Amino acid sequence: MDKAPSALEPAPPSDPDLHWTGWALHMLREAAEIDLRAKRMTAQQQSVTLAGPQTPDFALMQSRLSRSLRLSIAMTERIRTEYL
Repeated sequence: MDKAPSALEPAPPSDPDLHWTGWALHMLREAAEIDLRAKRMTAQQQSVTLAGPQTPDFALMQSRLSRSLRLSIAMTERIRTEYL
């Protein structure tokens, strides 16, 4: 049978590191936003740059930015699931 929670049941324990968890999630969101902005700027720069001997390796830059973004999202999810 399903019971409604009573007032006598103990409250779930609070997170002693709630402040740190909030800070870490905020910093990861900020890092992901910066990575996404840099990725968009790199794509825009690539579209206006003519190919030549001094052309930066845009594919490598995009792949590293994508990896950084994926890692930021994965770390955010790990922190959130451990907190919940």
